This record gives sequence, C-alpha cells and structure tokens, in this order.
Amino acid sequence: RLFYYCLYLIGRMAKCCRFISKTQPPQSSLKKYYKQTRPRCHLDVVVFTAQKNIRICANPKSDWTKNMIKYLDNIKGDKHTKKHIIAGEITSSDHV
Repeated sequence: RLFYYCLYLIGRMAKCCRFISKTQPPQSSLKKYYKQTRPRCHLDVVVFTAQKNIRICANPKSDWTKNMIKYLDNIKGDKHTKKHIIAGEITSSDHV
C-alpha cells in the first residue's frame, strides 16, 4: 500500500511548478491562469496556460505577471473564473 500511495503523491506533485519560468510570451498567446499555492506545491506561483497548452510558471509579484492577469481579466470580463490549487484540490473563486 505504501508503494501505491507514493506513486499517487508523485503523480500529484508532477502537476506543480517546480521553478519560475523566465519565459514571458506575448499576451495574445495566453489563454488562462490559476494560482498555485502551498502547502500542496512548494512554490507560490501564477500558472499561465498559453497556446498549445504550454504552462508558464510566473512570479506572482512581478510586474509582467500582474499585467498579464489584468489583461486576461479584461478580455474575459467578470465571467473569467480564476482557479486555485490549495491542499491538493482545485477550487474556483472570484479573486486571485
């Protein structure tokens, strides 16, 4: 049982960003974002999904990240739902 539990944990951790990306693609290539938080993952980052479902793990305090969040919120309007990963569960909320 311990073996299967370890495999389960490894699979969940594989979805976490392990480093902050240096890539800053153009805003037009970004589709959505969510906030990755502790304790499930070891980094607090904003994860953007770009074209071809490429994930960009961004520093939530950087100006680029803040500008891209504003851009996505503006083009999606109030209907844009931000998602958070908290304690292993993805939940929806109105604020990032």
